[in-house]
Amino acid sequence: MRKCIVATNIAETSLTVDGILFVIDPGFCKMKVYNPRIGMDALQIFPISQASANQRSGRAGRTGPGQCFRLYTERQYKEEMLSLGVDDLLKFHFMDAPPQDNMLNSMYQLWTLGALDNTGRLTDLGRTMVEFPLDPTLSKMLIVSESMGCSEEVSYPFSI
Repeated sequence: MRKCIVATNIAETSLTVDGILFVIDPGFCKMKVYNPRIGMDALQIFPISQASANQRSGRAGRTGPGQCFRLYTERQYKEEMLSLGVDDLLKFHFMDAPPQDNMLNSMYQLWTLGALDNTGRLTDLGRTMVEFPLDPTLSKMLIVSESMGCSEEVSYPFSI
C-alpha cells in the first residue's frame, strides 16, 4: 500500500509517519490573521518559505526511498518564495513592534551563537539553524554535536 501526503503545515513538524513515499507540496499555507473588516480572525492563504518547503520535502523517504512533488517551478522556489529580506530589523515597520530591548537581546543571543555576523546578517550556521523547528540554542547544539562526535547522545532527548 502506498501513502501519499498533500503537505500542509503539519508536514513541517518533526512527525515521522512510516511508509510515506510521496509528498505533494502546493507551496501554500493557511494562517490565522485578524481581519479588521469583519472584526475577527480568519484563515488566509500565503506562500510558504523555502525553509518550510524543505521541511515538507523531508517528510518523504524518512524510513525508505521517497520523493517530493512541488506544485510550483524551480524559479518560484529560488526567487519568489518568502524570505523575510529585512535588512535592518530595528528599522522594520512592524504593526505591533516588540520592545527594542527584546529585539536587541534576541539579536545578541543569535550573534553569540554564531547565527548572525557582526552586521546582523545570517551566517551559514544561522541558515542551517533556521531549518530546525527548535529554539536557536537547541538547533546549534544539534548541529555542533555532529562535528563533536556526540550527535546520537545529543539527539536522544529530542526523540522522546
